[in-house]
Amino acid sequence: MKIKRLLIISSVFIIVISVTSAFAFNNETDGFRGMRWGTKLSEVRDSFDLCNEIGEGLRGPGWTVCVPLEKDKSFGKAKAGDFLYSFWRNKFHSVEMYFKKDDCKSVQEALNAEHGKPMREVIREVYQDKVYLWAGDKTKIQFEYKFCTLLYLSLEINNEEKESRTRIDEK
Repeated sequence: MKIKRLLIISSVFIIVISVTSAFAFNNETDGFRGMRWGTKLSEVRDSFDLCNEIGEGLRGPGWTVCVPLEKDKSFGKAKAGDFLYSFWRNKFHSVEMYFKKDDCKSVQEALNAEHGKPMREVIREVYQDKVYLWAGDKTKIQFEYKFCTLLYLSLEINNEEKESRTRIDEK
């Protein structure tokens, strides 16, 4: 009887944990504005004004950064100055948005309305900045308030890239 009770309690606990981790934040996306993580650059190349391979420099080999043709650069009530889409080994990895300092509060309000309160707030003493983080099973969102930058990132492709970098470093 005691074992049966323990099995039931542990089963309920496992179900609760799996359900809460599957919904890490509200409205988790599988990409950005209809483009799913992992989409091949060759399939969406016509959506971009300019694409440049950035090579060995800042991020290492395999990276291409693109500027979209889209005219709508709004995010909530704010309007981004630039959107930069990043592809690693031809797969959609992330999008970065840069806003005017005056729009930071509007961006944060839009994020809170869409995804709920951030899962974590990190204070970076060096920059005297707060970084707000949301992380789900597929997507990480990071908003740096002081610099008013917003990043949507594929966790799967980011992990692939990290593993690849680790293998290169080990050689």
